[in-house]
Amino acid sequence: MHDTAFQIGCRAIDIYAGQPRPDILEIGSYDVNGSLRGHTGPDVNYVGVDFEPGPGVDIVVKPGAALPLEHGRFDLVIASSALEHDPAFWNTFLEMCRAAKAGGHIYINVPSNGVVHRYPLDCWRFYPDSGRALAAWARSQGLKVSLVESFVAMRQDDIWNDFVAVFRKAGPSGSRPSESLYQDFPCFNVLIGDEGEPVQPIAETEDMLLTGRANAEAAALRSALAETQGQADAFSGQYDVARKEAQELRHALAEMHDQTEGLSRQRDAAREETAALSRQYDTLHELAATDRTHYETLLAEKWTEIAQVSERADIAQDKLTQAAVRVSELTDERNAARAEAVRLGETLMLADDSRDLALAARRSSEEALCASKAVIADLTGQLRSTARHLDESRQRLDEAEQQLAELRGLNEKFEWLQKASSVLTARSGWRDFLPFVFRRKQELRRLARANLFDAERYNTLNADVRAEGMDPLRHYILHGLSEGRKI
Repeated sequence: MHDTAFQIGCRAIDIYAGQPRPDILEIGSYDVNGSLRGHTGPDVNYVGVDFEPGPGVDIVVKPGAALPLEHGRFDLVIASSALEHDPAFWNTFLEMCRAAKAGGHIYINVPSNGVVHRYPLDCWRFYPDSGRALAAWARSQGLKVSLVESFVAMRQDDIWNDFVAVFRKAGPSGSRPSESLYQDFPCFNVLIGDEGEPVQPIAETEDMLLTGRANAEAAALRSALAETQGQADAFSGQYDVARKEAQELRHALAEMHDQTEGLSRQRDAAREETAALSRQYDTLHELAATDRTHYETLLAEKWTEIAQVSERADIAQDKLTQAAVRVSELTDERNAARAEAVRLGETLMLADDSRDLALAARRSSEEALCASKAVIADLTGQLRSTARHLDESRQRLDEAEQQLAELRGLNEKFEWLQKASSVLTARSGWRDFLPFVFRRKQELRRLARANLFDAERYNTLNADVRAEGMDPLRHYILHGLSEGRKI
């Protein structure tokens, strides 16, 4: 017994049993997957009748045979999910009416749609006017029966729409209930009594409405798929352009690599040249220091000699002064003094020449030092320029790697769309006739088995999608894919 049949049947017992300790008869009471008997208490006299013995069956009758029960005995006679299996349900309905007491009620619940389910036969489906037709049939056979209410209930978790009808056998008016079943359940095509227009009339069955909505959603999905295919084509074009740009970038990177290697070689050569110049500078600096020390020593020696010569000149002058006094007496000494003076003059000239040589050597050393500093400054500029070229090359390499990563992301999205499209379109033709809910569940299961999309995980990771009640697959294709949401 499916969900809505059980819920409506339990409520029918509550409303229409009519007595504190009622007598209830159920036609088709074999407990296949649930029974209404469990809803009643131990004080209820509950009798179950079916064609075969089994759980829930108290009396077994042959199809088409009269019920082995006295007429006018039961407060409520029930047939839930049973008459569709009865080859002559109209005769069974008459037996149900005979078994009901005066003022008692007859309740039936039968499918108005659904798949074939044989127990052992599946013969009938009931439509909105079936209740009034059955009441008219019973009256034509001499039974005073009228329709209380009938409707088609909307489905819940299962695929069935139940046709529900409640009849009353003529009798005391005081036993009429004040409540109605149709007020407690979502339903349509409601008929109240034997006359009057239906309430909430709908020409289409719920299957048709769901199919229409499913077709509309399928059309929207196909449109979205076409849009996605267009985006995929656009992505493909962008991918081709990006692949071409990537090839160009690879060529540019190769050229930059070659340039970088050339710059590296230039840098190494510059370093070697700088090292050689540095060694030359150190050598020149050492030579300059050695020459400076040598010339300063030589100059000090010459100045010492000059001081000595000056001292000797002073002595000679003193002697000349003395000789002048004694000119006449010391002529020989005067001549010797003159000779000594000449010799001393020559010594002074030699001292001046030595000082000039020392100054020239000092200027040469300072010029060589300045030239070495200029060479070092020029090499330092070349090294800085080489470093700038290397930094620019690294920046271009980083930009190229970022563009390649973006291209890989586009390629992964395009491959996912192709795989998902192949999984969604590779299905048997019979699934197109399933309701959209079932077909969508199967599609999501196929995507999950293919490790392409997990709807439950997507809803868990994206609380906004779950809160808005959006279809997770549709949201991911239209929004989540471009937003980089995880699946």
